Amino acid sequence: MATSEHEKYFLWFSDIHFDPYYATYQGYSADDVCNIPSLPTIGKHGCDSPEALVRSAFQTAVDVVANAPTDPSFIIVTGDSIRHGMDLLFINHTETPINYHALANSSHYLEAMDTAGHVMKNLSTILHEYFPETQIIVSVGNNDVVPDYYLELKEENSALGNLSLSVEDVGMLGVLYDALNDNSTKNRAILTRDDEWTFLRGGYYSRMLHDGKLIILSLNTVLYASYYEPLPVYAEDPGKQFLWMKKMLGYAKEIKCQVVIIGHIPPTIGSFRHNQFWKDDYVKTYYTLIEEFDDVVIAQLFGHLHSDEFRVGDLSMTQMNSDTETQMIPSLSSPLLLGPSVTPIHGNHPAFRLVKYGAVGGNKKYNDGRFKLLDYESYSYLMNTNQTWEKLYTFSDLYASNYNIEEGLSSKTMRSIVKSMENTIHRQESATFSSFRAFVKSGASGSQYAGFGVACDEQCKEEWICTIISATRNGFDNCLVSRRDSREKAKGLLVIAMFAIVGAVAAFTFVIRQRRASKRSCYEETPSVEGGAGLALEIDK
Repeated sequence: MATSEHEKYFLWFSDIHFDPYYATYQGYSADDVCNIPSLPTIGKHGCDSPEALVRSAFQTAVDVVANAPTDPSFIIVTGDSIRHGMDLLFINHTETPINYHALANSSHYLEAMDTAGHVMKNLSTILHEYFPETQIIVSVGNNDVVPDYYLELKEENSALGNLSLSVEDVGMLGVLYDALNDNSTKNRAILTRDDEWTFLRGGYYSRMLHDGKLIILSLNTVLYASYYEPLPVYAEDPGKQFLWMKKMLGYAKEIKCQVVIIGHIPPTIGSFRHNQFWKDDYVKTYYTLIEEFDDVVIAQLFGHLHSDEFRVGDLSMTQMNSDTETQMIPSLSSPLLLGPSVTPIHGNHPAFRLVKYGAVGGNKKYNDGRFKLLDYESYSYLMNTNQTWEKLYTFSDLYASNYNIEEGLSSKTMRSIVKSMENTIHRQESATFSSFRAFVKSGASGSQYAGFGVACDEQCKEEWICTIISATRNGFDNCLVSRRDSREKAKGLLVIAMFAIVGAVAAFTFVIRQRRASKRSCYEETPSVEGGAGLALEIDK
């Protein structure tokens, strides 16, 4: 990545899914292969991340930033730091399966929560070993709470800013707070006492950087998830996170600074099953807020998919449509960037990003204060081949024909990429689309969740395009119908046009032949005197 003195960097990890039980009988496995003692120390596809893989990723990040012009300003971890199925360690599997509420109130619950807290604390300690002085900002993911997607909130109806609960009173959020507020070492704690009133209420908090010129909002997106339980008391705004978010965005606009939003579960659909991640009402509330403060929000960074993707609004969508049948991502200045995972559980290679941001061009009044995301490098551990960490690609190089430094990682750039994806040459996918699909799983191929080793036909391409621009499943379904109707209509018009052309050519050919026949008749018949006179007499009659 090219650099200038005004450019800065941050590291981005997501979906680490640290599993200290890897290669033991308690190791979490997608395919029942992760509890064998003879497994590779560094990890294996289909398993969550052992400590060796976690340390390898962090050490590689240290080496990467050592070659950068400056140290990273901060590190973000966009959720799911803890392995899958933490609660399953403590369930009696001979019992009849129970629902979330029963599990959360079972004798296993407290032990599972406590263990999850220890895993989070251990991961935080390891990360601090490699980056002891760097600001670390962590978001809560659905696997960071026990049971998965289950999070009871306390004092939801109390006024924002007033919270009388102690850490011990708030269950899972208290456990996570203790794990991330570890002052037992000289390392910089991830959470502080100042975060209590928001984190204990709903698992969210903020950070101000660069003398207040940049604000990071770490959202708890578990509260909006389609699978979230239990039903919150204040269902319109669980934990009053939206109210807090609006106040923070308003404050940022007032003091003329920019905001980066980070979270775990993105307000969109998945690219594998195309399931919707957020409930409809929360999707609309979120995008309405982002639209209102579109000039303030410079980035929306999420994880959860374990894949290297993005989402961007269609220019035709100027505002969030209230009709749930047509909900697409609105046309915003900043796209949704979705980070790859460290865990290789879904057949992907482990990966992380080094992101460049800074002030480029624009109004001199804000030259030192207005930031934008400019570029990033993706680093991946190639598990099946070299078994080393390598730079997989640089965004500005991979999408060179769509990229310019003034736009950086903006929605305009992403829309240009989508347009290039749609181009088809001799019914083959475009080079841009091939590049995108090649790196969705961070260079891994043959994943059961991907199918990226095979060609992508017209239907496959349309599904990808609709996935990228959709906020809800209804939006995705209607996008497909609309595109297929347009394609069929275009085919129909093409057939009509072809018939019209054939008809026109036939008519033209007939006229030409008639004219040629007429000319030949004139030249071949020489009129006699009698014939001419007779014709004259006939006319006179």
